[in-house]
Amino acid sequence: MHGVCTLFTPPRIAGFSNLNARFASASDARFCLPASPQRVKLSTWKVRPNMLSITPLYAAPIGLLFLLLSVNVIRQRLALKVSVGDGGEKALIKAMRAQSNCAEYAPLTLLLIAMAELQGGANWLIHMLGSLLLLGRLAHAYGFARTPQIISLRKSGMYLTFAGLLLASVSCLALAF
Repeated sequence: MHGVCTLFTPPRIAGFSNLNARFASASDARFCLPASPQRVKLSTWKVRPNMLSITPLYAAPIGLLFLLLSVNVIRQRLALKVSVGDGGEKALIKAMRAQSNCAEYAPLTLLLIAMAELQGGANWLIHMLGSLLLLGRLAHAYGFARTPQIISLRKSGMYLTFAGLLLASVSCLALAF
């Protein structure tokens, strides 16, 4: 049985011309419906294969982690009354480094994971890469944020993050050939 593929055109929303323009540019979302005229269940819809469906499951929690780390920096700045730089305050330096470390590794690794998914990497591979990164970032942030630091968690977090970065890079190269 063959299905019918159709372009999905998002609805226009009155009074939101900027949002409508954004929807219009993203309106090539292709959905395939089964050929059977019977009632269509949502689970039978298939999204075009080049759309990311796994990477966002890991990008979202990492984004929330980054937000929490950012809020921690702001809290420290307010408590210590330091608006620019670190003021030589150890607690602020620690909060800033925890946030910066996440900002240094998460975006590139997520980009590599997304590229591996778009190149047709197996679902298990994308989940493994995302799990390595997410667990690594969580372990590192928690180990780094504690006073005193939990060095074993911090190290484990970096090992997991490096493993995710290395494997995502190798996967992208392997999938390209």
